[in-house]
Amino acid sequence: MSFNRAVHVLDYYIGQFRLLQIQMTGPNDLSKTQLYLFKRLKKLQPNEKLTIKQIYDGIRANKKLANQSTKQVKALFDLFDSRGYGNYDSKLDTLSPC
Repeated sequence: MSFNRAVHVLDYYIGQFRLLQIQMTGPNDLSKTQLYLFKRLKKLQPNEKLTIKQIYDGIRANKKLANQSTKQVKALFDLFDSRGYGNYDSKLDTLSPC
C-alpha cells in the first residue's frame, strides 16, 4: 500500500518537473497544439485516458489552433509517449498520464 503511494507521489513530482521544464523552455519547445494536448493530459486522473477523437474535436473547436488530421493527432500521441509526457496505447489509440 505505501509502495503504491510512493509510486503515485513520484509520478506526480516527475510530472510537475516536466511541466516546469516546458514553462522554462518557452513556446519554442512545444507548439500551441502540443501545449493544448499537454494541458489536457495534466488535468486527467491517473486512470483516465484521452482518445484521438477527443483531442481532434477539441482542436477543431479551438479557433486559435491549426486544424490537425487524426493522423497528425496520432503522431502527437506518439511524440508525447517518446518524450515521456504520457503513455500511448496504440491498440486503443489512447493517451494516459504518466
